[in-house]
Amino acid sequence: MEENIVTKTQLARELKVSAPMVTKYVRLRILDKCFVPDTMYKKLYLDKCLEAISRYKTRGDSHLRKEPPPKKHKTNKEVEKLIEKSTSKTVKKSEDMYTDKNLEELKEFLADIDSPKQKVDAIDVFWRGRINKIKHDQLKRELIPLDEAKYIIEKILSPINRHLDDLPSAIMSRFPNVDPLMLEWLSLENDRAKGKLGDIK
Repeated sequence: MEENIVTKTQLARELKVSAPMVTKYVRLRILDKCFVPDTMYKKLYLDKCLEAISRYKTRGDSHLRKEPPPKKHKTNKEVEKLIEKSTSKTVKKSEDMYTDKNLEELKEFLADIDSPKQKVDAIDVFWRGRINKIKHDQLKRELIPLDEAKYIIEKILSPINRHLDDLPSAIMSRFPNVDPLMLEWLSLENDRAKGKLGDIK
């Protein structure tokens, strides 16, 4: 468990209560200020939860003790309108993101959230998560396997190395009177150049 950060299940174990009791605390809005940002309301700060529940138990505030009336769940049409309104134009134009599968997953997630503001925040977090996943997948597709990269480099360097090897002989055949020391120097320079090209691999 991350230090001071828990899931609802872990919080129940810390409090030695059942998971439904934690759900009740959430429904009563006792833990509203305890959620960790950008975790889609799945993780909470343990210390804040303990303080909030302690206040709830000791103060005995009537507005906290009394359970709110059951909330009318939004219909699919209402949820779809909220998603449509809260989703950016960039996301809507993306064929990779604004898919039936992603929309269904988003609707299922929103079904567990009551607060309209939390729903809007959750929609934003959901799409940002999908954007990051697509960027990560694109980056993986753009990377070339090491063996393939080495093969490509070999194919590029092979004709260059052959040209460097043949260069002294080509000069001698075209310029018969060239100084042999110059040809020897050229061979040494070629070897040095090939060494540097080899470092690329």
